[in-house]
Amino acid sequence: MLFTQIAINIGMNLGLLPVTGIPAPLLSYGGSSLLSLFLAFGMLESIYQHRNVPSEASLLSNKALCRAKITLLQKVKNVL
Repeated sequence: MLFTQIAINIGMNLGLLPVTGIPAPLLSYGGSSLLSLFLAFGMLESIYQHRNVPSEASLLSNKALCRAKITLLQKVKNVL
């Protein structure tokens, strides 16, 4: 949403797009525009804070799984 507003405002200033009533992001006094922009920022911040970061326990279990696979492959190689 922010980048769309920026692109439209740049296009209007360059004369590539028709002049419309889109407010400049974080600069205009439009209450509903500012409210929707802050809501979008809040959602992005919430997504960033709740992203799935692997825990230490899962990383350790992945290492153990890789070691088990390697030893299994070595045993199969020795049998062949």
